[in-house]
Amino acid sequence: MFGLENSLPAIRAIIGRSPDADLSLAKAAWHSVAGDLLADRTKVVGLERDMLRVAVESKVWQRNLLEHRTELLFKMNTLLGEKLINDIEFVEQPDLFANNRILRNTKETKVVSNELSDELAEKLEKIADPVLRAQISSVARAYSVRFGKIKDGCKKDR
Repeated sequence: MFGLENSLPAIRAIIGRSPDADLSLAKAAWHSVAGDLLADRTKVVGLERDMLRVAVESKVWQRNLLEHRTELLFKMNTLLGEKLINDIEFVEQPDLFANNRILRNTKETKVVSNELSDELAEKLEKIADPVLRAQISSVARAYSVRFGKIKDGCKKDR
């Protein structure tokens, strides 16, 4: 976490309360609380009133996560800096994860580096705010892991 425990409450103070803002903050907190493995097999799909709805890949994941619901709930609210969520509902929605299963089950494993190109690393160093720089770097790494190396730094292919 790049100071996420401090960032989310600060963001909340700036943007205030709204259903869309609450959902966005919950999604950010979920990925951090869940970690990469769990985040790959789950997806926050809604936040209604104080109930967080998280789609899961299978009934097995649903059962396992139900056992950890209290712990996840505590970590989410701690990270959010307030009791935004009173309960978590895990709903089985395997269709949301079909592409993930195909990638995991493929016999031809693509080796992907999460290192950034030198050009992109140089551009990131020019960002004065260290939190913003870390967040953009994290997004760029996640993109490169999922889709392959970013070509020509930040430039689009034409």
